[in-house]
This record gives sequence, C-alpha cells and structure tokens, in this order.
Amino acid sequence: MERLFVTRNRAIEKIMIRRRIVSDALDSRHATDTDALRAQLEELERLLLDVRAGRATEFVLHDDVAVQCFVMPD
Repeated sequence: MERLFVTRNRAIEKIMIRRRIVSDALDSRHATDTDALRAQLEELERLLLDVRAGRATEFVLHDDVAVQCFVMPD
C-alpha cells in the first residue's frame, strides 16, 4: 500500500478524481455491479465532506493500488 502525506486541498482533489471515475463507471452501459458502485460513491461523498470539515485525518482510496492518505494540518 502506498502512503502519501497531502494537504487538505490535495486530499479533496484526490477524492474528487476518484469520485469522477466511479461516477463515470456507474454511468457506463457496461456497468454490472451498480450496487457496489453506488455504495462506493456514497462512501466517497461522506469522505469528501469529512475531509473538507477537517474531521478526517487519514483515509484509504482503492484503485489499481490502494493509497493511504494522511491529511496534514493547515
């Protein structure tokens, strides 16, 4: 697992990129496991709110390789 120390803005950017990827996959005509994608999208939305509010100091994004992000204080 890769570990990154990021600013809050960079963390928000990484979450939004992942959210866009999941949203595009959900909109795809070839999506088969839509329930899992919807659940992942919901989780990303909650995580985005928590990072923006400063409640989340670390999180893991799962893509090809899992990335553990540590949010540095402002």
